[in-house]
Amino acid sequence: MPRLPRKKLSRIQRMIRAVFRMTTYGSPLAVAAMIGCVPEMRPISISEDGRYVALPYSQRGQFQPGDDADVFIVLDLKSGDARVVKHPTKGAFWLSNTGDVIVALKENTGTNDNSPSMMIARGDSDVTVNHAACPALSSDGKRVAYVKLDSVDGESFDGPMFIEDLAAGKTIDLKTRGTFPDISPDGKQLLFASRNGDDWSLKAMPVTGGQAKQVATLDPETAKLFVPAWFDNESVIYRAKTDTSGADGELFLTTLDGKTTALTDNHLREHLPSPASKGRIVYATTPAGKTGESPVTLHVAEMKNGKWQSRSLGIETMLYAAAGDQVVFVQQDGKVARISIDEPTKVIDLTETIKKKLAD
Repeated sequence: MPRLPRKKLSRIQRMIRAVFRMTTYGSPLAVAAMIGCVPEMRPISISEDGRYVALPYSQRGQFQPGDDADVFIVLDLKSGDARVVKHPTKGAFWLSNTGDVIVALKENTGTNDNSPSMMIARGDSDVTVNHAACPALSSDGKRVAYVKLDSVDGESFDGPMFIEDLAAGKTIDLKTRGTFPDISPDGKQLLFASRNGDDWSLKAMPVTGGQAKQVATLDPETAKLFVPAWFDNESVIYRAKTDTSGADGELFLTTLDGKTTALTDNHLREHLPSPASKGRIVYATTPAGKTGESPVTLHVAEMKNGKWQSRSLGIETMLYAAAGDQVVFVQQDGKVARISIDEPTKVIDLTETIKKKLAD
């Protein structure tokens, strides 16, 4: 029987499929080398209240992080409206947004080094900070935390950390080194991974600077690849290995005073935890110890009957953002869709709304 010709895939479809196939610690590092900065791509951003979604698009009407991005699309999930934000988007692949503020990490194209740059877009103005990585926007859009890099060494992304105070118009040197900063929901605390030689730990400190407090110990291999996150103002989510977890590790929730609870207990590797409404956490998983085209599946962890339990949302993707009751994600055909955590089988396509806005 003659073999049918394969359908030619677009560049974005090839990239999406490659991201979907990431299953080992080595694979995210390969993606980091490809995009020049971070191990976990975040090309979709959803505001903390679950209302606004920002993502890079091409004028051809395709979801397009990286060099082919032409504009940002901001979707208002409450009103159903969309707007086009025409700031410099080329190279954008890591986004944060509050609806009226967009922070994007971008490839430092046209230079001789591998360091990325950060763009902060507000209204009709934008500011670029060179040699910046891992930006974190506060929920009120008033502060951006980031890491200042002279170069990317391919192993870790730690460096001096700074705060851009957008309301006061000043830069705050936190006078400490770290990576993967995250600002607490109330905007008062900064969470980050800290490196001391070969040892890594999770720390928290005031966003205005001051003494950092150790929250947890991190496995060196995991610390370079996993982005921790605030669960609420008093507790954080991170991944760690234990005597029983195996090489993949498990998700944990720990308070700032050291009370730790296991969120997962399985044979899966967890990625990109995102706090959601009703005390839930959305995260992606890949089978531990497997290689090849293993599925990347979205799960939600929630407290039931006094203990944390997880269930699958039935969505296969690594390109997603979650907040409130909403999960926005990219499907394998490159289309953008959303679901409600409470009704995960009801998939709502957002692609046509975006295309209509681009055509205006």
